[in-house]
Amino acid sequence: MAKAWARKVHSKKQLVLIIYASVTGNAAKYASELGDYLSLSFNSEFIDACRSSSVDETKVVRSINSAELIVFVTSTQGNGDIPSASKKFFSFLFSKCANELADKECAVLGFGSSAYPVFCGGAAILSRHLSTVGAIEVIPRGECDAIKGEAMAFHQFLKSLVGQLASHPLANSLVLKLHDQLKKRESNNCQRRCDIVQSVKIELFSKEEIKHAAGDLLTSRRRSSGFEDENSRSLNRLDMIKQVIENSITRDVISEDYLGAITTKDDVIISKADHNVSYENGRRTCLIKIDLNGCGSPPYEPGDHVRVFPRNIMSKGTLQNFLDHLKGDLFVDDQIYASFADDKTAMSTLNVHAPLLVTVLDTLVCLEELFIERAAVFNTISMEACQDLSFLAQEEHERKALMEFGWNEEKYDKAKIECGMKWIQIFDLFPSLSKMVSLEFLLCNMKSNHARSYSVSSCKAFVGSELHLIVGRFLYSQGDKIDVGVCSNYLTSSNQGDEIKFRIESVPSFHYPGNSSSPVIFICTGTGYAPIRGLLQKRQYFHSRGEILGPAYLIFGSRRVDEGVFFQSEIEGFERKDGILAKAFFCYSREPGKEKEYTSDVLKSGKCKDLLRPIAEKPETHVFICGSANMAEDCKQAMRDISSPSCIDKMEKENRLHCDVFGAILSS
Repeated sequence: MAKAWARKVHSKKQLVLIIYASVTGNAAKYASELGDYLSLSFNSEFIDACRSSSVDETKVVRSINSAELIVFVTSTQGNGDIPSASKKFFSFLFSKCANELADKECAVLGFGSSAYPVFCGGAAILSRHLSTVGAIEVIPRGECDAIKGEAMAFHQFLKSLVGQLASHPLANSLVLKLHDQLKKRESNNCQRRCDIVQSVKIELFSKEEIKHAAGDLLTSRRRSSGFEDENSRSLNRLDMIKQVIENSITRDVISEDYLGAITTKDDVIISKADHNVSYENGRRTCLIKIDLNGCGSPPYEPGDHVRVFPRNIMSKGTLQNFLDHLKGDLFVDDQIYASFADDKTAMSTLNVHAPLLVTVLDTLVCLEELFIERAAVFNTISMEACQDLSFLAQEEHERKALMEFGWNEEKYDKAKIECGMKWIQIFDLFPSLSKMVSLEFLLCNMKSNHARSYSVSSCKAFVGSELHLIVGRFLYSQGDKIDVGVCSNYLTSSNQGDEIKFRIESVPSFHYPGNSSSPVIFICTGTGYAPIRGLLQKRQYFHSRGEILGPAYLIFGSRRVDEGVFFQSEIEGFERKDGILAKAFFCYSREPGKEKEYTSDVLKSGKCKDLLRPIAEKPETHVFICGSANMAEDCKQAMRDISSPSCIDKMEKENRLHCDVFGAILSS
C-alpha cells in the first residue's frame, strides 16, 4: 500500500491532516474525536472546510505537502451534496491543489441519514474528486447513519484505517501500539459506555429548594466560587445549592442563536386527506412571521436558511408519566446539576457519545426544559443503546429482543417499522425496564435535539424587521400509521406570541443574481415556494428603487388545487405587479379526475417550452429550483431536453443554476 508508511521505521510522530465539513456540528465532533484517537501515533492538524473565508490557502498547500495521510470527514446536505458552506474550499482544493493531492494517501468518512434518498452523498462526492486528481483512498469509504447510530460505524472506520496502516512490515511502532490499543478497546466498548454513565454525578433539587436558595443569594453572596473546593464537604445543602446557582450563572455561554416572537401565523393548508391521519397529525402548512426587533434585527438575504431549534410537543402529564418510570423519584419541576468525574475521558469523546450530557454539564437545568427542549425523546433508540438496555431488562424475552436489535441490523430495521422504537415509547415497548433506567443513562444515550433548516421566505429590505417562514408539517409512514416530523410539528402547532429559537445560516449559492437585469426562471413545488417568495419580494424591492429588472418566469407545482390556493393567489399577485413576474405556470399532480402533471412536464410542454428555451440559452440567465430532491433532478433533465445539455452544464459551471432541495423521506 503505502509508499510513505513503509519507509517510516522510527517512532517519530507524523502529520495527519483532518479536513472536515459539518452542517450541524456532528461531523466536526467526530473529526475531533478522530484526532484524539490518532494523537498517540500522529500529530493532527485540522481544517474546517465550512470556514473557507478564514483559510490561508498557502498554509493549506503546505499542510497537504507535509501530511502523510489526509482524512476527510463530511456530513451530507440536501440531495446528497457536500455542505454548501464548504463548496468554496473544496473547489479551491481540487483545482488549485490537484498536483499536491496526486498519489496522496487519503481516507473519507461520511455522515448522513438513511432517511434520505442519497445516503452519505457528500462523502461519495469527495471520493469521486479524490479519484479524479489521482489521490489514493487507503480503505473503503466510511458511512455513518444518524438513524441506526453513528458510533459503531465510526469505530469500524477507525479500526480499518489503523489496521491498514499497521499491516505493513515496516509500519511505524506508534501505529502498531495504537492498533493494539484499539483492538483492546473494541472488545470492551460496552464497558466503556458503562464507565461513562457511572462517571456522571447528578445533584437533584426541588423547585422549592432552588427558590429558597436563590432568594438567600440576593441577601448573602458566597465568597468562594468553585463547586468542589476544599471546604465543599462541610457545606450544608442550602450552601451547596447556592453555589450550584452561582456556577450556573457564571458559566460562559457563547451563542449565535436568536429568540424571536411570532407576530402572525396563518394556516395556508389544513388537510386530513391521507389514510390513518388524525386532524392533529394531518397535513398542515403555515406562513409564520417572526419579529426581529427583540433580537437585534439580524441581517439575512432571500435564499438563506433559518435553523430552528424545536421543542418536543408533549404535555406535562405525559412527561411526568415518563419520569415515573425512571429510577428515583423525579418531578417535571425538579432541577438537576450534572458533573462528570472521569478526567481520562476527553471532552471530544463526550461530544460524540453523550452530546445531550454535554449540554447540561455544570449548569442547573429543569427536567421539563431537558425533556421538552434539549433531549431528542422522539428519536429512534440506537443499536448501541439497545445493547446496553438489554442488560437492564428484567424479562428474558425483552432482554433477548433488545440484544437482537442491538446486533442484528435487519431485525432492528424491522422493529423500527413495526413499532417506532422511539425513546418516548421505551417503557411501553419494554415494560420490564421500568425503574431500571437511570437519568444518567438517558443523558449518556439520548441525542440532543438539533436544529432543522428552513428556507427564508421573505426579503428583509421589503418586509422590514421581520422574518417569514413557510413550513409544512412533515408526514411519514411508521408501520401502519402516519407520524409527524418533530420540528415541523412544533412550528405548525405554535401560536402567536410564542418565542422561536433560531439561527440564520447564509446560503450565497441561492442568493439573487448580482445583476438585477438578468433573466430569471423560478421552478418550485409546495413549500419549495418559500425561498422563491423571498426572491420575488426582492424583485419588488429593486422595482421600488427604480432598478431595471430582467424578465422572470415561474413554474409552480402542488398536489391539488385546494392545496395550492394560497401559493397560486400570491403568485398571481406578483404577476399583476408590473415587471415583477412576466408569466406563471401551474400544475397539479393529484387533482381528482385529471391527469398527473409535474413541473418537469410543464417545462417540456408546448405552452412554455417555446417561451423558456430562448431564455434558458441566454448567457446571463439564472434558474432557481426548490423542491424535493427527485423533482430537482427531473427539472434539470427537462431543462436539458428543451435547450441543450451543454447549455445547462455551462449554467451549472458558471453558478447560474441554483438548487435548494429537501430529500427526507422519514422524520425531519
